[in-house]
Amino acid sequence: MESGKYLLPMVRIGTEDGMKPTQYPDVSELLKAKEAHRERLARLSFEEKIAIVEQLRQAFPKKPSPVQKKKRLVGIKQPTSSSQS
Repeated sequence: MESGKYLLPMVRIGTEDGMKPTQYPDVSELLKAKEAHRERLARLSFEEKIAIVEQLRQAFPKKPSPVQKKKRLVGIKQPTSSSQS
């Protein structure tokens, strides 16, 4: 196996039986941009990272699980900390 940072799927390349050589798009710019973004995120302070997580939580709220939906439909009350006293 050839050594390399990014491995491509093995395909038959050649023209011996009339096949055209397979050409892959150049993704080097995309990989460089991803690496730069990761480095920028790594340099952020802990507080800045927490702020990003909070923004993501607000942008993508957690959906109730199927079990929670079923409990709501059946009318089963979920235990609360005040009812256990």
